Amino acid sequence: MMNYSAEDLNEEVTGILYFNTGLLSLYLFLGLSGNGIVLFIYTRRIKRTEKRYFIPVLAIADIFAILSGVVLGIDSNFHRANYVIDTFCKVGFYLTWTTSSVSGIIILLIALNRHLMICPPTGPQLTVARKRRTIVAVIIFSILSSGPMLYFIGKRQLPFVYKGQPINATLCTLRFSSGFWYKLQMGYFALKVFLTVLNMLLTCGFYIPVGVIIYRRFKSTKNRSKLTGDTQEMSTIQLSEVPSNLFKVQQIDNSYVEDSAISTTMSTIGPSHKGILPGTKKEVKRDERGSSVNRKKSVRRKQVKHNFTTMFATIIGFYILAYLPTLMLMIIPGQNPAEFYFSKSPVAINLLVFLQRAFLLNNICNAFIYTYFDLSFRKEVKKLLCLPCI
Repeated sequence: MMNYSAEDLNEEVTGILYFNTGLLSLYLFLGLSGNGIVLFIYTRRIKRTEKRYFIPVLAIADIFAILSGVVLGIDSNFHRANYVIDTFCKVGFYLTWTTSSVSGIIILLIALNRHLMICPPTGPQLTVARKRRTIVAVIIFSILSSGPMLYFIGKRQLPFVYKGQPINATLCTLRFSSGFWYKLQMGYFALKVFLTVLNMLLTCGFYIPVGVIIYRRFKSTKNRSKLTGDTQEMSTIQLSEVPSNLFKVQQIDNSYVEDSAISTTMSTIGPSHKGILPGTKKEVKRDERGSSVNRKKSVRRKQVKHNFTTMFATIIGFYILAYLPTLMLMIIPGQNPAEFYFSKSPVAINLLVFLQRAFLLNNICNAFIYTYFDLSFRKEVKKLLCLPCI
């Protein structure tokens, strides 16, 4: 009978996770390239404005989060059942959660900044000095709040039955399974879950009023546009009721009376349309152009409202997708993570590990979510991508 060890289990799990390791490599490419482009364009090509102030900071935080998260993830995939270096386990988790915490709070600050700029635009604003102090405070808070990770996470030997034989697998996971420190450990991660949910709720709370105000403004603009269209229609009717001989007088004799009559009637339409006779081809073309412009404006209004709604849904959706599964999988495995992970099928193991590293999706997608709706950024990206073609 062959004797098995933790190394044999680790070799099998490493093979199962090759797909996940390749996925992490893709994360690294997308995260570094996407956030790198954001950082380059916002610092070199686009003037830094109040609205865009936090975007480069978010890109830097995401770059560090991607680097630490992917390196820790790939190393864990190769040593998931036989982890050797305890220090790398502790420091890797600490750096990953510190940088991710900075990124998550910066998202909240972006929501707060836009809320203050749009909802009470005459009220207190985040000045440049306040923004700098806030960023420093966020970094300090993230460093301190992630500190307990250095104690609660580390190497831990766990019993597991591998192919009918009992072995001791060594995992990089939560250290305690019972007693006072276990309760404190679970309380800490429950607090992390609560703070993450609170961050999500506050982000929603700042964005929702912004969406309401934008919707009301578009609705008001639509009503004014409709009123203008009705006025133009009435003007056309009034113009058609002017006797035809009055136009003949206008063409022959520019006396004050005749000119005043026509200019008063036509002033509601605009100076560019003087001399256009009702029922002529020019008037028909003018009406068609007016209708076309109104349709285009209506389409643009609907598109902007749709874009904002999509942006809001995407931000919250990816935030929830990224953080909650990862935090929950720090708690759900319970007292024996080896049994929880290694007893599953290969597909289930890959899915669980994917969810465990799902927070990296937020760091990747931030670059695309927060800049897709910036027309100046898109314009610069197109220029950048077309440079080899010039």
